[in-house]
Amino acid sequence: MKEQGDLVQFEDELSEDVGLELASWRVLVVDDDGEVHQATRYALEGVKLLERPLTLIHAYSAAEAEQLFIASNDRYIHRVVRCGDGSR
Repeated sequence: MKEQGDLVQFEDELSEDVGLELASWRVLVVDDDGEVHQATRYALEGVKLLERPLTLIHAYSAAEAEQLFIASNDRYIHRVVRCGDGSR
């Protein structure tokens, strides 16, 4: 609640007052199986995390993912998931 004469306005109040949207979380999905990408899209469609939407970025190989990392200024959390046969 903002009172007249307040000098501080919190981000959630500001976004409500002026209709600003927070930037989306960019999520890189790396897998050579198209069904993994499709299932990820389906599972995360419309999901918001801390009031921010998700934007999925897709790579179908490690080389493609590496190029996306190099070309981007984004920060990433790296999660490696190994397949049942021990490969990545």
